[in-house]
Amino acid sequence: MDNQPLYDNAWEPPLSPPLPKGGAWGGPRRRTFVLVGVAVFVVALLVVGMIFFFSRRATQRSVKEAAQQAASQVSGQECDAAIDRQACLDRLKAEAMGGQGKVGACKDLAADLKDACLWQAANASMDASACEGLSTQESKDACADLQYRAQATNGLKIDACANIKDEASRVSCESFFFTGLTIDQCNQMNRPADVCDGLSKKQAAIAARNPDFCKEIALELIRIDCLDIVGSGDRDGDGLDAYTEAKYGSSDTNVDSDGDGYQDADEVRSGYSPAGPGRL
Repeated sequence: MDNQPLYDNAWEPPLSPPLPKGGAWGGPRRRTFVLVGVAVFVVALLVVGMIFFFSRRATQRSVKEAAQQAASQVSGQECDAAIDRQACLDRLKAEAMGGQGKVGACKDLAADLKDACLWQAANASMDASACEGLSTQESKDACADLQYRAQATNGLKIDACANIKDEASRVSCESFFFTGLTIDQCNQMNRPADVCDGLSKKQAAIAARNPDFCKEIALELIRIDCLDIVGSGDRDGDGLDAYTEAKYGSSDTNVDSDGDGYQDADEVRSGYSPAGPGRL
């Protein structure tokens, strides 16, 4: 008795009712919740699927109508002299349908017309994947190469050249970024300084028709292209190139070589010698 406390300070929480099997969300309540969730998900999936289906149908209908309208506008004058006018007209209509840039416009056409349509669809969209529906592998490769070239040159994307299968076409595409750019495009693409400098000198050579400017270009590819364009040149700008001036004995740095008051080109056109008196 002496060892027992006078009163008990220990506190015990009240007993809680036992949880149903499976926890608070177990049993029928949990099954109901899961079933409702699944039902909502299925309904949402069906709604999204229906929206996608009808949207795609509307897009296909729109593409088909646009293609048919384009085909109806073909006059057929180009086919008047054709041996088979109807075949010619059908081809033009197929090309007009493809000209909308939509592959879907071509799917219901006969094989040969489908190819004509797909070529135009690929060209209009510059999309190499549009070439996949063509009837032969050779046509697919040729079509795709054209689209990659267009992507490279029109979009100034040099990396697109690497996708071209034909070696000569690929080299030509890559050469464009040395010889075919304007000065502004060269600077815009941050091409190497010697490329932009060469293009600037080529532009000056063409404007002056002076091949001497071409010879100052360091990059051989641009220098050769410049000389091909300028040719023998017309340094004095009188309308006769250096080759013609040499042929008639006149000067390519003097517009009136014989000093008679008539320009060299005018004398040649009139049948007179630009280098002195007398006729040619």
